[in-house]
Amino acid sequence: MNPTLKLSSSNDYKKLVSWITSAEDCLLWAGPSISFPVSVESLKESLIGKETINFSYMREKDLIGFGQVWPRLSTSSHIGRVIINPKERRKGFGKELVQLLVLEAKKAFDYSFVTLKVYRSNKYALKTYLDIGFEEVPCDSDKESMLMKQDAPGDVD
Repeated sequence: MNPTLKLSSSNDYKKLVSWITSAEDCLLWAGPSISFPVSVESLKESLIGKETINFSYMREKDLIGFGQVWPRLSTSSHIGRVIINPKERRKGFGKELVQLLVLEAKKAFDYSFVTLKVYRSNKYALKTYLDIGFEEVPCDSDKESMLMKQDAPGDVD
């Protein structure tokens, strides 16, 4: 069965916490806004925002990945905190998840482009984003991290 996207639930956050096993993992995934060690309650508090939509990438009842979308500026939506279950990495799920999140961002906010931010040291994520058509926004990037953007798809049902 192919994985699908659904709105995240409390049970998903419990599984998600188990994937973040070091301060470096936490920083690469969430940036400086979430501290390690991560508890389920602090994670839920940090992830649930007024306009943020949390998605779980599921294969039947197994959580494979997680990601968020939210409005960024008046012209763009943003994808953030994308993570794949460590046991499922390097199998193409990250690419599929981000492509689905792009579609969800377009449906939810209907902006002309989608952005995301990635640490330059996160080589696998960076390659994934480049492979699916994201490009660096140099004026909003720095030596540690890169803001990337992609035009939003046309009409999405």
